[in-house]
Amino acid sequence: MVSKRNARNIWKTELAPELLGKKENDLLKNPHFLGFFIGGKIPNDIKRILLKKYSDKILFDGKKIKKVSEELS
Repeated sequence: MVSKRNARNIWKTELAPELLGKKENDLLKNPHFLGFFIGGKIPNDIKRILLKKYSDKILFDGKKIKKVSEELS
């Protein structure tokens, strides 16, 4: 989690969070959540989470868009 002060300072960098809010965001239940932008190599522990919980969502790496299940399996 990033503090408000840090978010104001790093919003133009790659360290900036894509999702900020005061309420809990349940991505599994949100019908408007489409997927993730992840540039570069995805660590194995993150791959396992994405495949287990978000396999029907999309994954964008900056060049191509694929379903998580197609890209990581």
